[in-house]
Amino acid sequence: MQSLIIKNAKIVDGTGGPSFRGEVLITNGEIREIGEEIIMEGCPVLDAEGAVLAPGFVDLHSHSDLMAIRGRVEGKLLQGVTTEIVGNCGFSAAPIPEEKAAIAAEVLSPVLGREEPNSWVEVKSYLDNLEETLPFFNVGTLVGHGTLRLGVMGLASRPSNQKEREQMILALRKALKQGAWGFSSGLIYSPGCYADFAELKELCLVAADFGVPYVTHIRSEADRIIEAVKETLLLGWETGVHVHFSHHQIDGKENWGKAAETLALIGEARAEGIRVTLDQYPYQAGSTMLWALLPQWVQNKEKEEVLKNLNKPEIREKIKQDLEGEEDLLITVTGWDNIMLNSLPKTRELEQKTIKEAAEERKISCSDVFIDLVLENTGSGTVVLFDQCEEDWQRIFADPYCSIATDSILVGEKPHPRSFGSYPRVLGEIVREKRVVSLEKAVNKMTLLPAETFGLKKTGAILPGSRGDLVIFDEKEIGFGGTFKEPDKVPEGIKYVLIEGKIVCQEGEVTGNRPGKVLRRKA
Repeated sequence: MQSLIIKNAKIVDGTGGPSFRGEVLITNGEIREIGEEIIMEGCPVLDAEGAVLAPGFVDLHSHSDLMAIRGRVEGKLLQGVTTEIVGNCGFSAAPIPEEKAAIAAEVLSPVLGREEPNSWVEVKSYLDNLEETLPFFNVGTLVGHGTLRLGVMGLASRPSNQKEREQMILALRKALKQGAWGFSSGLIYSPGCYADFAELKELCLVAADFGVPYVTHIRSEADRIIEAVKETLLLGWETGVHVHFSHHQIDGKENWGKAAETLALIGEARAEGIRVTLDQYPYQAGSTMLWALLPQWVQNKEKEEVLKNLNKPEIREKIKQDLEGEEDLLITVTGWDNIMLNSLPKTRELEQKTIKEAAEERKISCSDVFIDLVLENTGSGTVVLFDQCEEDWQRIFADPYCSIATDSILVGEKPHPRSFGSYPRVLGEIVREKRVVSLEKAVNKMTLLPAETFGLKKTGAILPGSRGDLVIFDEKEIGFGGTFKEPDKVPEGIKYVLIEGKIVCQEGEVTGNRPGKVLRRKA
């Protein structure tokens, strides 16, 4: 029997209730006792020295699907993440039929990493592979709509027919039976963007039947955001599915202030009995693939063909016209001077510059330099978009069903700093410095609330019977100094991170312990 007592702690238990002083006993990976003084002869003791003891942070929106296998997740551990849900925005590593593995690798690699095709024909085989690697933290997966579509339709740029929908339904049912925690979509990305309401409705009916959430990156977070929110809520109304809005945000200066309207619509839906939750990351700058900034009509071919098309004068000219004028394109609503080139594998000299600065340096137009960079980097690379405002962010944060997540994309040399410091940033800047919310409420948004959103048992709270997944931090020191130029700094103030009672991080260092579990939902 392995036990550990944590003493001298300020316990913030994840429920949102008041903190209290106490001690916690962990035995065989579970919390067994909470009290003012716990005595167990011969039991090892960890002295928290008055620091905060909180549940481990539950990141319900991550893209670490492949990085969790490759082991490139130290930045998640160091900021206190002990549980992740991957497979978001329609991109999941499985299920992918063998004959579609090559095209799936092309589509998924800009978000998930790794260019070569994988062999995970089923969710079970992906989870088995993950389990064999001895994961650092606990991992569960969603089933991606884009992945289902790739498996059935490839990159077809049209709504599915009934036969194709039936194939996707069978694949989704099988994946949910094998332990997936929900169904996700990314409706601004190819091929998910080509789905119509009928396709989404039939798949959401499956999710509702299994009692899992529909987790969506909606069709627009900019000019058409109201219509996109209404479409999503209508899916909830017509199917009974639990609707979850991924990284809810308002993009583009012309749209700032619309959070009041989107949240009102969400509130009305809840009043009508629809279960609606959401998440957000603690930055007013988002991140996506360089490739995703192309108009959708360009992306409906295999990568090699798209790159060839970008060299055709007539297609290039049509793209430039769209980039300079079409409403609701990310480039149009954000502006060239607010899009920073974040990670470019072939043109590193332009990293950390805006597209406008790159254009001035090369003495060509912004649209030309953008298309050139897509070609030169063969479709790879990421960008940061400075297109949100703090007022909208705080309104969304205040929603009682809004969790904090990282939306981490661990691809390239300089990922968005949210991948390394989202939770310390909230606890330092939002809680301690700005006093936007209490420590207890903020911790709830990082722990029990996201755990309950996905039905994760024994997770997210310091209660008898819960997992011994814990974070110990100094509330006066916790914070994050990472920047877009230096994103992977180690957060300040986190003293220990434990998973099932085993120390995985201590004073900013990863110990090498790998006690994480693969989380399989019981159908």
